[in-house]
Amino acid sequence: GSYGRPWVIRQIMDYLRSGADTPAPAPLEILATILEHYDAMLRHYGTHTGTLIARKHIGWYCADMPEFYTVRSEINQCVDPEMVTQKLTAYFDRHMTA
Repeated sequence: GSYGRPWVIRQIMDYLRSGADTPAPAPLEILATILEHYDAMLRHYGTHTGTLIARKHIGWYCADMPEFYTVRSEINQCVDPEMVTQKLTAYFDRHMTA
């Protein structure tokens, strides 16, 4: 249940402690989390393997986001990590900060 939503653990803990219904992070926080995770994968696995492994994680993060299927297809064909970052940032700018 936490694939693509690592903040859900905090939400569950808040609810169990106090009954508080903690909202999901704002879109820009989600983007920052994705980019931080992506960078960590690149550093750990190297550029080539990290980019390949990151594809499934990016898909999980963005599975329920509007019109992400098109961007996901483009990202899955990228081999340049900077291009992946640019496509994610552009997507969030267009669809998630309105």
